[in-house]
Amino acid sequence: MRRVLIFICLFGTLLSYSFGADAKKKEIAFQMYSVRDLIGNPNKYAQNHESTLKALAKMGYTAIEAANYDNGKLYGVTPEQFKADIEAAGLEVLSSHVGHNLNNEELKSGNFDEALKWWAKCIDAHKRAGMKYIVNPGVNFPNTLAEANVICKYLNKVGEMVNAAGMKFGIWIEPEMVNEDSDRYRQHPDWALQIPGKKPVRSRNQLVLDFSRAEVVDGIFDQLAVVLDECQPDYVKMDMNRSICDVYNATMGHQSQGKVLYHYVLGVYRFMEKMLERYPDLLLEGCSGGGARFDAGMLYYCPQIWTSDNTDAINRLDIQYGTSFGYPVSTMGAHVSAVPNHETGRVTDIHTRAVVAMSGTFGYELDLNLISEEEKKAVTEQIKTFHKYWELIQNGTYYRLTDLQKNRQEAAWMMVAQDKTE
Repeated sequence: MRRVLIFICLFGTLLSYSFGADAKKKEIAFQMYSVRDLIGNPNKYAQNHESTLKALAKMGYTAIEAANYDNGKLYGVTPEQFKADIEAAGLEVLSSHVGHNLNNEELKSGNFDEALKWWAKCIDAHKRAGMKYIVNPGVNFPNTLAEANVICKYLNKVGEMVNAAGMKFGIWIEPEMVNEDSDRYRQHPDWALQIPGKKPVRSRNQLVLDFSRAEVVDGIFDQLAVVLDECQPDYVKMDMNRSICDVYNATMGHQSQGKVLYHYVLGVYRFMEKMLERYPDLLLEGCSGGGARFDAGMLYYCPQIWTSDNTDAINRLDIQYGTSFGYPVSTMGAHVSAVPNHETGRVTDIHTRAVVAMSGTFGYELDLNLISEEEKKAVTEQIKTFHKYWELIQNGTYYRLTDLQKNRQEAAWMMVAQDKTE
């Protein structure tokens, strides 16, 4: 049977039509932090976990990511009980957000044995709960190179411990910036982009490293490789959230300064190439304040990129329409976010938001406690729809049925299987 999936937008209201047989089911996990008002601590968990977890499973979610660990327990219960609770609701235990920063004395002395004891107990609990991943959401920010070395050694050891327990470990990096109060900057002040004779912009208390220069790329990569060689992460998110300004290469003449940004991007590609050559099994995700680096060169190294920090559904019609001319749906990070939208202030109904997000990788970034019962029912049906048509949406051929540049009142698009059978 031939199946076609059509999306139509009329004056800001989106409708979806589908014809044909079911596709493969797609697994969707939710972060328990999103329902923290209901089960975010041991007391709330004890009172509400059964009804909350079953409701989420009924909505179509298939797995969880935990966010409450303390002293060998998850949400105040033993790991075994937590696993049983999750599975009783028809869900799977997938991952956990958990971390433990070093105190000032540990940073100064380099002795973090007590912190590793904490991690040993934590890792054991997560293994017993059936976790497949541990995500460390944040680490100490070093003030000196000596502190950075301590933090690196600490993370290396934690990564080894996680891997030894049969779980995966990932980290987030932003390698293109430097703090002036650091040994790296003191050794190579010329490595930063700065215009001679002018006071630099110190956004986020940082300067931007000049990745247009091969020696800078090599130097930073070699420094990072010391960490990655030890902890062997399975996943790295490489982000860039510092705007580039003061563009001036200290080694180029005045006539060549117009080439700096071009060579800078080539340097970023070269950095990623070096990472994947050295760590061929690494999953590398790209981002730059949203979709600032959504290009074919980046996708050679990263299979998915966040399309834009603007999640307003109506704005996303333009954003994703334009992106579709160069990139497949499976590469476009897209979510249903809260309203009023954090950037535009617009309130768009949840059906419209979902249909637009389904023309990307699809997900939710909102607090389910804050939406109405009617919207919760809508989410249930949306997830079922995504399960049903995931294969067709992600891997089908994308057809634009309208031109947003000529018609601002309606938008329509369609997905068809590559072999034209559906």
